[in-house]
Amino acid sequence: KEQDETIPNQIKQPTQTPTLRWVFQLMEGINRVILNIDGNIQVVIEGVTEIREKIIRLFGPEVLKIYQLEPT
Repeated sequence: KEQDETIPNQIKQPTQTPTLRWVFQLMEGINRVILNIDGNIQVVIEGVTEIREKIIRLFGPEVLKIYQLEPT
């Protein structure tokens, strides 16, 4: 609400005041995958959809780093 943004609620209507439980449910499905290819370790974040990316961006720059997203 502070950023004048919305995300879809449980019935797909835009809301500026989602519950934290709903935000957690929307974020389900993001995975941190660690690949070891010939000793070269690579960490990949997968499952970031458009709505999940929007939520991550609303959390701010520190959270963008965690999810390996570039600031806009």
